[in-house]
Amino acid sequence: MFVSVTRLRVRRFIDLPVFLWKTQLAKRQVIRVPGFLGGKTSGGWASHVLDLTVWESDRAMKAYRGSGAHSGVMPRLVEWCDEAAYTHWESADATVQAGRRLMNI
Repeated sequence: MFVSVTRLRVRRFIDLPVFLWKTQLAKRQVIRVPGFLGGKTSGGWASHVLDLTVWESDRAMKAYRGSGAHSGVMPRLVEWCDEAAYTHWESADATVQAGRRLMNI
């Protein structure tokens, strides 16, 4: 399995509603994507959003990342967010569970 974790911080409160709306559109997209195994989004507190997704492979994640609602929102992140971090790794179930606990989501 391939695990992806992203952390974003929205720069201005005024941008938060449109950012959260676009996040919902991307979440609707991801549940229909081949290779998506599950995930969790947590946030809204202090304008931070944490996203953990689990995929069959990095190829499946990259296909999602580069298509549909997700690809349309990525260029706007520079405008909306003043902080962004992500990490990816290959994992077995136990590591995914540990990652969720670590992120408190």
